[in-house]
Amino acid sequence: MARLGHVLAVGWRLRPAPTAVGGGRSRAAAAADDDEDDEVQEISEETFKRRTLRLVRTDVGVRTVGGRAALVAYAELPKCRFVGFYFGTWLSEAGYLALLEREAQEPRPRPYGKYALRSSPMQVAGETAYLVCIPEIAKNAVAPDSDGRSKLFLTNKANGQAPNCILSELLLSRDQLDGAPPQGPGPFVAFVLITTRIIEFGEELIWGTGQTYRGGVPSQGVCYGWDIKSAFPGGVPAHIVGDAALAIASAPPAGAGSSSSSKDLYPRLVRRGVEVQTITKGGVRMKGLFTKDHLPVCTLVGFFLGDWYSDATYQELLEEEKDEPRPRPYEKYAIRSGEEEIDGHTVHLICAPTIAKGRTQPDPDRSALFYANEPNEGRRANCKLIELVLEEDDLDGPPPNSTGGPFVAFALITTEVVERNFELTWAYGQSYAPNRTYRSGAPAAANCDDFNIRDVFPDGVPSTAVSDYVPAEVDDSDSSGDDPEFVGAAFSRCVNLK
Repeated sequence: MARLGHVLAVGWRLRPAPTAVGGGRSRAAAAADDDEDDEVQEISEETFKRRTLRLVRTDVGVRTVGGRAALVAYAELPKCRFVGFYFGTWLSEAGYLALLEREAQEPRPRPYGKYALRSSPMQVAGETAYLVCIPEIAKNAVAPDSDGRSKLFLTNKANGQAPNCILSELLLSRDQLDGAPPQGPGPFVAFVLITTRIIEFGEELIWGTGQTYRGGVPSQGVCYGWDIKSAFPGGVPAHIVGDAALAIASAPPAGAGSSSSSKDLYPRLVRRGVEVQTITKGGVRMKGLFTKDHLPVCTLVGFFLGDWYSDATYQELLEEEKDEPRPRPYEKYAIRSGEEEIDGHTVHLICAPTIAKGRTQPDPDRSALFYANEPNEGRRANCKLIELVLEEDDLDGPPPNSTGGPFVAFALITTEVVERNFELTWAYGQSYAPNRTYRSGAPAAANCDDFNIRDVFPDGVPSTAVSDYVPAEVDDSDSSGDDPEFVGAAFSRCVNLK
């Protein structure tokens, strides 16, 4: 995939349109309830070693046990072994209570109170305060995604049973973090799950209240001598910690926006007024992306938000899904970048939307832009997908990892004036041809070469919109180059993320 051949003054690079990975994009509106109990399947140690590093061990997963979601071991786990981090959003106690009040007004409130974790009391600026960590829960869902970043919140607490894990709190200083920390001085907080005895294959992990590990090392009690450095020698990933300075922040007024006009206009990194709607095309019900507002030409619609993979780890994801009773159709939605050199590895990055286990469509709240369809036959796309290649200086907020970049983001921009209540469409490219079961329209006409993301985000692209993938040994393979046709050849055999 050739570059546009110029580097904008702000430092970031803009690629031609990335390619869709595979599968037909005209999607029926089917959605399914969670599957019945899954069977625990043994996975080889070699497979574990080849998977990309995650914030939760790859040899644990969520299944249904006794009618409830539970975290289960897929291999024997030794005593005092790191299981994973509780990954979510950090709030002050006042902010958390305000969130619950706003959520109570929703037709189907998300049950944050069932899963939220509260820190021990901290003295910050002479005040006693707390931090609260809540999981990612899709709108209208009743639990975190069982295969998402917040799946550790589904670990059950011991209730009359002897726990085999402890939920522990890490209090960390700035020099114990890997990556640029939050803006405050610290200390920083993280919640982790640790085994307290040998866990057998197929056994449920159940936690009891643990202890505070100052500096990541317990001072006494269970697992004395354990150190978080045994799992993360380079330090705790900075993007998963909470900053004590946040604990004294007052709750924002309900419905109040940021003082930044860009953050107010793009509250979830998707332009306000852009939403997923159910439509009928050719007698078939499907979902599409629509705007409630008039959009000028070359306007940012938003970012594609999902999970990031390399070619190799994406293939592993698809192989894993084949064993599921109802495989998630990632290949219908995933988007592939051009070639980049990251941390000494040559990789293409793939962004796939968030799809809950047992579902067939992305989460419309987080991964809304993945619902954008191709134009109908005889029509022209009114948007185009662009790839931004960014350095750390181009980001607003701590970078998602310590690789040094570059970091990739996929954005959708208009290429003509789009009137209110019109559908937003883009052309998926030639490499998608083997997967089309329909006739599509023409690609967008305007290039918007003068589009500058700094005009929208003067302080830089929000770091939450960019790739967080850390290359691993599995990515040390022959590069495919930048030929978009390779993408079609590689993935057309496959039958996609919120």
